[in-house]
Amino acid sequence: MSDPLSILKGEIKRLSFVSNEKISLLAHFTENVEKIAVAVSCLDDCDNDEEKRNYLRFLISPP
Repeated sequence: MSDPLSILKGEIKRLSFVSNEKISLLAHFTENVEKIAVAVSCLDDCDNDEEKRNYLRFLISPP
């Protein structure tokens, strides 16, 4: 079984984010390493790729 970081990076790549979104997501999780396992768990609860993309975009959207 893969570690949470590998799973998360694989999902970010697989979901075909545009370059700036991909960089923002990687930077977000670099600065918030403790949130990686929670994010992977939440991605498992998403029903489809659109929900996964929306969830990850929400994490990097301005407050």
